[in-house]
Amino acid sequence: MTAIGHLSTGLFIKGRFPRAPLPLLLFAAALPDVLWVAFNLLRTPAQAPLEIVRVDVPFNYIGNQHLLLQPISHALASTVVLALGVSLLVFMAYRERAVAFAVGAAVVGHWVLDFLVHDADLTLWPTNTARPVGPPFVFDAFAPSHGLFTTRPLLGYALQTLLVLACTMVFLRANPLAGKVGRRKMWAGVLVLCAAALPMFIHGASTKLMTGSSSLLIGAMLEMVVIGWALKWLASWAVGNTPGALDAPHAEPFVHRLLTTAGVGCLVIAAVYLLQSMIDAQTSPRIGATSILMALLYVEAGRRFYKKNPSTLWFAAFLGFVLGPVIRVYTDAGRLGPTLLVLELALAFSSVFLMRTLLRRNLSL
Repeated sequence: MTAIGHLSTGLFIKGRFPRAPLPLLLFAAALPDVLWVAFNLLRTPAQAPLEIVRVDVPFNYIGNQHLLLQPISHALASTVVLALGVSLLVFMAYRERAVAFAVGAAVVGHWVLDFLVHDADLTLWPTNTARPVGPPFVFDAFAPSHGLFTTRPLLGYALQTLLVLACTMVFLRANPLAGKVGRRKMWAGVLVLCAAALPMFIHGASTKLMTGSSSLLIGAMLEMVVIGWALKWLASWAVGNTPGALDAPHAEPFVHRLLTTAGVGCLVIAAVYLLQSMIDAQTSPRIGATSILMALLYVEAGRRFYKKNPSTLWFAAFLGFVLGPVIRVYTDAGRLGPTLLVLELALAFSSVFLMRTLLRRNLSL
């Protein structure tokens, strides 16, 4: 599925679990592809890449992308583990099982949708030697490993469009605040987004845009960001902004739980840094030393978060946006560099978003 297909599941799940925040569902639905882009682009020199995508040049249509290796981002087992981890963090913040389940379902749903249309490039287990599974629909008896998007791209596009429209219908039916004008605006916006995905399925329509694997990956990331923002904007335009946890009278306890959750995230990053120091210390003493330093700094950030100190958000943003990347440039990324960068940026962006929210709402903690 392309971005609109995956992210539309956020609308469907929002319709079934109204307490779950739509931005969080959209992020969860895109998370496996975020990891896929990161693991392909963030390669450590002199080491085998974690995941590999190859693009035929000239690029004619979506079937010219070949996912040769993606054992982490698109293995069913690792996707389920990722869903459980994200669900646990969401439960710590919201204390609602339904919200946590909804977010986890959005992550796992990504793999299910890809299974329907991909070639035989998905696996059940996160190993390089795992046997690929699928595709469920075979239209070329001479190439049984080719999926729907490769053999029947326009049929695949039609399937994706029907999925998007069905998810939109479920979302609008579950939100009575949407009047006729709001509903029409959202339908029109969703149809425009579906139409924007069509060139990838038409031979020759995207040839000049895709000049290699890097352009495909960067384009996929930009597409997720734009489509996610557009769906959130359309939903707010159609049904209005529904009350959230920060709008409730008890916003302060919720923010405290968010800070505790951020503290857990810091400890997870610290543990990964310690693991990297054990893996890379012998071959690169500088990586071992700086990894221990970063682990200690994240432990300190976690300690401050547990004390419910909101100023720690600035510290976490500094670690993720500045100190972590600078140290990786100085000492090399290390074997776990791509994983650490994804985790650090996720924490840093979340910290900035929470800081912005607290300042805009003038919440005194």
